[in-house]
Amino acid sequence: MKKTIYTLKSAALLAVMAALPVVTACSDDDGDGGGAGDAPRLTVVVADGDTLVPLGEGRAAGMFLTGGEGSVFVSSVVTAGAGGQLTGAEAITAAMQDGMTLAAFCPAELWTAGTYGQPVQFGVPADQSTEAACEAADLMFSPLTAVTGGRAALVMEHKMARLTVHITDVTGNYDLTAARLTMPARLTTVTADLAQGTVTTVDGITADITCHSPGNSPYRASGQAVVAPGPVAAGAVLTSLAVDGQTFTYTLPEGAEWQGGKEYVYSMRLTSEGLVTYDSYVTDWKDNGEDLSGDAEKQ
Repeated sequence: MKKTIYTLKSAALLAVMAALPVVTACSDDDGDGGGAGDAPRLTVVVADGDTLVPLGEGRAAGMFLTGGEGSVFVSSVVTAGAGGQLTGAEAITAAMQDGMTLAAFCPAELWTAGTYGQPVQFGVPADQSTEAACEAADLMFSPLTAVTGGRAALVMEHKMARLTVHITDVTGNYDLTAARLTMPARLTTVTADLAQGTVTTVDGITADITCHSPGNSPYRASGQAVVAPGPVAAGAVLTSLAVDGQTFTYTLPEGAEWQGGKEYVYSMRLTSEGLVTYDSYVTDWKDNGEDLSGDAEKQ
């Protein structure tokens, strides 16, 4: 069975941390350094294409502070709030010392202090029709990051792949407002190892994934789904469109390798001959990327 391992690529991103807004937590203990500027400082951001963005407001992340032998010294669940502040990080920032390492991950419950260092399975939900379900499908974690000078800057990366489909009805015969988009037989599950920084796709576990489609119009529908990275064969059904009692499918003309941290965008038209693609491209996963109210094509 074929397995694909994706390794972390965050090192190059750390160099631009200082110029960007971040989610932070600062210790209340000034210690012997005298001023608050000398207090340990923790920053958490998410790689968003070629930029870094704060962890979304209200998003929870698990966090481990580990000792020199890799044992968990402090574990916390932190939450990003307004103004870029972390709540729940006080125990970690108080305990941070040079020589320790930190890691952050979402969903926050994926690892516990007792399972750190062990690979765990993560699967996306089959019903991703809500924004909350899409967030739950978004596996992210940072590499182990050293505490240096009492500070640490964590960069989390998206580990799954995201598929986006835009469909425009050019026949005028259908109302796409209530159209239902599905990604059939998609890989859903990975084995994630936080300590090693790897994600391995589990072969053979698939589901028909209901897309998130928040802004359909009468002539245009868009859907988005998060799937496990991995190969997809030529002739596989990419998407199924159910509208007005009929079902249309689009099959991929050639195989592909969907990679973690990437978004695969397909634009197509609903014609008298069915779904016909007219554009497709690959981009880095960006939280403020594709507009699900549809692409720029007009009726």
